[in-house]
Amino acid sequence: MKTFAYCLISASLLCPTNGWSQIVTYTNFIRQVQYPSKVVWDASVASNGEQFSNLAIDTGGANFELWTVTSPAVASYLLSSTYVTSYMLKGTITITSEDNTSDIPRTRADRPFYVSVAVSGLRTGELDPLPSKSVKFLRHVQSYGENGTGVGIDQSQALLITQSSISTNSTEPYTFLINAVP
Repeated sequence: MKTFAYCLISASLLCPTNGWSQIVTYTNFIRQVQYPSKVVWDASVASNGEQFSNLAIDTGGANFELWTVTSPAVASYLLSSTYVTSYMLKGTITITSEDNTSDIPRTRADRPFYVSVAVSGLRTGELDPLPSKSVKFLRHVQSYGENGTGVGIDQSQALLITQSSISTNSTEPYTFLINAVP
């Protein structure tokens, strides 16, 4: 909140102290308008600094407006406005194998296995940021460790053996041959 005094200029007196000066206060707030729901949220804000939004950004984005209201002569002013959007990428990985003996999918060293990666939410517009247009699919391999259970292994020691990019909202199938399991 900012405060300062201003003076009305009279032909005979400058800045009189006889009631012509007033204290003007400013109350600031941020208005967040969600899209497509058009839910409106107002949050007071200091005249400097920063503040997190109280609402998550919907998939349609949100408009943020910085307002100030003066008093005692109540007047409101829109100081700034910006539109913010996020993209929600969704990915589903399905692993299938020829080992049907368990509820948990397992890969076997003597049989191939299949990985299906379904991606949705990628952007395609010219002005969309590059990271919103594709995802990287990285395949790392690592030994299960001394006991062969995988418990307590250091995953930072895994080796990257393949990588590819997915740039369409689709399902990409991957087949890993028998010798692909180290």
